[in-house]
Amino acid sequence: MQFKIFALAFTALAGFVHAQQLSAETLAGAINFIADTSQETSDLVRQITPFNPVTFVTAVPRVVNNFKALANTVASNALKLKGIEVEEPFSADGQAQIFDAFVNLVRVYKNLFDILFPRSRIISSVGFGPSIAGALRFLEAGIDTFALNIIRFIPNHSEVATKGQMGLRQLFGAALDRF
Repeated sequence: MQFKIFALAFTALAGFVHAQQLSAETLAGAINFIADTSQETSDLVRQITPFNPVTFVTAVPRVVNNFKALANTVASNALKLKGIEVEEPFSADGQAQIFDAFVNLVRVYKNLFDILFPRSRIISSVGFGPSIAGALRFLEAGIDTFALNIIRFIPNHSEVATKGQMGLRQLFGAALDRF
């Protein structure tokens, strides 16, 4: 089921070539999809507990795989957005829709790391730290590029969105320091 979900995300932005073909709804939908899938990863991270070794051993590899799949999806969408020239910004309502989706994405990642950070010591102590760090490094690069590309489409909200993007950088930096 995970692969079908990520295949859908991969194609979420595949249908456009120029900014005129990209709608605010499509971009907001792609951002929301990544946020929703990241939330599912948060739910997996919650299962990582030393009190249930069986769940622990199965949950951590699934988290690593989710991070890797998310990284591929985000990187693909970031590359698609990078190739689009913004000739005219979206309407104020369209920009607000994209901005709201972006703010939600930042919130989801803050929550994800709030759940992951307290588990970093136990994850690292059993040898999964390097796997998590590698997946996070790849995801960080994609999220950063994706965020920068999103900001180009929302000039009315670029100042606040840039702060959100910087917050994401700090979160990923703190996560990588822990693993």
